[in-house]
Amino acid sequence: MSYLKNWSVWLRGRQLPCTVEYRPPTMALRQANFLASDMDAPQGIDDGLEAMTVSLKMTGTASELLFLGLNTRLTVREGYTEYGGGYTGVEDVIEGRVIRLEPDARPAMTRAETATTVTLSIAFYKRSVDGRERILLIPGQGIRRVNGIDMLSLTSLMVLVSSTQADSGFELIDFLSEGN
Repeated sequence: MSYLKNWSVWLRGRQLPCTVEYRPPTMALRQANFLASDMDAPQGIDDGLEAMTVSLKMTGTASELLFLGLNTRLTVREGYTEYGGGYTGVEDVIEGRVIRLEPDARPAMTRAETATTVTLSIAFYKRSVDGRERILLIPGQGIRRVNGIDMLSLTSLMVLVSSTQADSGFELIDFLSEGN
């Protein structure tokens, strides 16, 4: 069991100290139903990922990010402290386009806390835990790697193996190995 101890956002090697909130992408599969003539009920199949966005809330101004349509690359580093005394480092690398700028209302009091929420549409996402890649998503190139295994290639491989002759001697496990 661990808890978030600290986090920071970096843009082109420079920390953005005005960032007060980071919302990582929600990852969800779109699912289609497949029903063949001999099936009693439809089977859910992977129909790709839903569109992913990430958002940052920044006080003051970070003029580098406040342009609609800007393509940028961010790095978010998080540190988790374990109750037993250990430490885990998580790093998200995000490339995407700024698609939304949402400024807070300007109140009469607490003006220093007003912020702007910047939303990016993700074109590249990589999550590493303690330096080891856990998730790599590049939707435009058809790459979805989890723990080093390209899940989209795995799906294609499963179709290939299931369509080969039963006496070919190949099994799915013959093609799998743990990635980096």
